[in-house]
Amino acid sequence: NTAENYGGGMDLMESNPTLNNVTFSNNTVGFYGGGISLSGSDPTLTHVTIKNNTAGLGGGMHLDSSDPTLTNVTISNNTANNSGGMFVSTSNPTLTHVTIANNTAYYGGGMRLSSSNPILTHVTITDNNADYGGGIYLNSNSNPILTHVTIANNTGSDGGGMYVYSSNPTLTHVTIANNTAGNDGGGMYLYYSNPILTNSIIWGNSPESIYLSSGTPLITYSNIEDGFEGEGNINTNPLFNDDYTLHPLSPCIDAGTADLDGDGYEDISGYCGVAPDMGAFEYITEDCEES
Repeated sequence: NTAENYGGGMDLMESNPTLNNVTFSNNTVGFYGGGISLSGSDPTLTHVTIKNNTAGLGGGMHLDSSDPTLTNVTISNNTANNSGGMFVSTSNPTLTHVTIANNTAYYGGGMRLSSSNPILTHVTITDNNADYGGGIYLNSNSNPILTHVTIANNTGSDGGGMYVYSSNPTLTHVTIANNTAGNDGGGMYLYYSNPILTNSIIWGNSPESIYLSSGTPLITYSNIEDGFEGEGNINTNPLFNDDYTLHPLSPCIDAGTADLDGDGYEDISGYCGVAPDMGAFEYITEDCEES
């Protein structure tokens, strides 16, 4: 399908449909939202695939003042001048078990956020490409909450994994690994930004884990390659498996903290260890699962 301005596949304005088991593919729009464009809309998407779409802004999805709920959604192989996978403006979507992969743009290969505070849980952002923010580009005071998120194998000129401009994201149990920047910020590029990282891993990024142009990040109980000052931080090979889960000998097992509110330590699973693990995946053995 082809549209001139909004929504190559679907254009929603002040509408809240429920979409189950739907695919948006090979759609084209001149401006906003190759697959889907949302304006003042809060749809629910479950088991939806958005792939191979093209737009000027938001190859897969364009969100404007919209708070959709995405569960088990794949956004892949979309292309745009600005934001290949998702463009999120003044919106607060909720993403759970979402994969954003192989998207391409100039800003924000996987996602670009502008004045938005989405919640991402169990999300994978991988193999995206952009000049600025291969995985994610944040600007205009965007303060997303990322929990159990993997940002890996993305590429960019600056900010291979994340480019954070004037924003303060909160990252808990996040893995940022094997991203590449041609200039600075293989893992993260920080500019006037103060992110909070806890129980996270930044490893194997090139040319460095974090490029701090300006800002004061607060990083604790995390494994940061080349080191970073903060309580509980380590600088040791995390021993990833191929899927970024933790090898049984990983130093990141039981190295995190649940004491975020001063209430003491407890393993996420409740019985597998003495403390949570670092990174997007908790190490759980068969014995733990049977318990």
